[in-house]
Amino acid sequence: MVLLILFGAAFVFLSGSRPDSVVADEPSAEENRVFGEVYATDLHRPATAVVEGVGTLAFEPGEVETQRPDLFQPGHFSLFDVLVHLHEQGHFDLEYHFDETMNTYVIDSLDGQTGCWYNADYDEGWPELSVFRMDHYPVAG
Repeated sequence: MVLLILFGAAFVFLSGSRPDSVVADEPSAEENRVFGEVYATDLHRPATAVVEGVGTLAFEPGEVETQRPDLFQPGHFSLFDVLVHLHEQGHFDLEYHFDETMNTYVIDSLDGQTGCWYNADYDEGWPELSVFRMDHYPVAG
């Protein structure tokens, strides 16, 4: 999985993937239909973020904690959560705050750059204008 995020002039790419094998007690693809149970949705392999002007940053998806447990179940997180995690590892400066009136986290600056917004697209996808707030935008494998 690769995810491109545009912050003004800064880009972030995320890459990683789910495991190649499925746990033996999980249902087959035939049994796992839209209205059935969904299994193996957590990211398990190391991922990489490339932040323009900062570099390529490796991280373990299992170490990322969501800032929005009201939106994401354990093991699941947003694009914003990845940035907070990388900031906490000391890779770059990130200033942000929660705006209750908008029900979202707002990035004040990323490594000194202000006026940040983002576009994101997954590996082998195409650029799309995002309608999700960054802390609502799910990272998927």
